[in-house]
Amino acid sequence: MGSQTAVGYGNDQEGGVTPLGEKVIAELNRLHMLVDISHCNEETTLDACRLSKAPVVCTHAGARAVTDRDRNKSDKALKAIAATGGVVGVTAVGWIIENAKTKERGVSEFCDHIDHLKLVIGVDRIAVATDSPLRGWDRLSPHRTSPELSAIDHWKAVAVELNRRGYSEEALKKIFGLNLVTLFRAVLEP
Repeated sequence: MGSQTAVGYGNDQEGGVTPLGEKVIAELNRLHMLVDISHCNEETTLDACRLSKAPVVCTHAGARAVTDRDRNKSDKALKAIAATGGVVGVTAVGWIIENAKTKERGVSEFCDHIDHLKLVIGVDRIAVATDSPLRGWDRLSPHRTSPELSAIDHWKAVAVELNRRGYSEEALKKIFGLNLVTLFRAVLEP
């Protein structure tokens, strides 16, 4: 995609928000629509956070410090999103949460990303995200996670694990929905 039609760049590209992208972000803000930087590279993410007058959201990614993938967000990007009043949704996509040493992709690895986000941006800026079919990805898909995390009641298993790790009921309510409700109200309500 040429720079004349691009608004920003993805994790496999170089460059930040383009002049067209600046106009798009301003228009999204004016219309009370979300600026979602989930698939954006580092420079585009940081630019969008700087340019947006409303909270920015990352609806589905992970923490690069936990799983070193280009699609995941660096601590600098996570802090920039949080500084806008935004929220980061941790996704249950296997290669995004995979532990590099063990190659595990389950509930524990998913919760490791939430633990990291809690340390870097605080519990008020975290959400859960699927970006997957209701019963998980096909067993041959690179997106596939553990059977437990792919089960229809997988969020129950995540809540149990987070509770075991010391997350309060109030923190769980925020992570499992209230943080996004707060974000939606801040952006979508005129």
